[in-house]
Amino acid sequence: MNQTEEILTISGKEFKIILFSKEKVDFDVVPTFSDEEIRQMALDEWEKQDNFKDEKIILEQHIEFEVYPKDLGQHNWEDAKKVCADLGDGWRLPTREELHIMWLNRKSIGGFAAAYYWSFSEDDTNFAWFQNFNYGNQNYNFKSNAYYVRAVRDLII
Repeated sequence: MNQTEEILTISGKEFKIILFSKEKVDFDVVPTFSDEEIRQMALDEWEKQDNFKDEKIILEQHIEFEVYPKDLGQHNWEDAKKVCADLGDGWRLPTREELHIMWLNRKSIGGFAAAYYWSFSEDDTNFAWFQNFNYGNQNYNFKSNAYYVRAVRDLII
């Protein structure tokens, strides 16, 4: 994946953030995130976890991640979380935002089916978000549905 590094200053402290390059997509067909929206999602998530108290935790942990080299089959949402975790070494189900980045970079990552993939992101107790790797849209559905699974893990630099 091509990436660009930028320095963001928050409360007088500098943090390096990684921006993944995105291929050109038609907004009418595929909802996309701008670089500013990706930065804001990372900041929002970072602030929720109260990371301002720990100077050792850096923003890029929420953006940079490794993608498992192959799909892990089709599973309901609960089993999808488990098959990722069972890989060990920090593998997990990707967030909704990470899945979107994966879809934008699907050709360089490779190996995706033109199908739905689970994200870790929940809508409520019965629904979770998925990414359509055929058309690029995201939606939520019952957690009992069987969708494809691709694990990710954080890269800490």
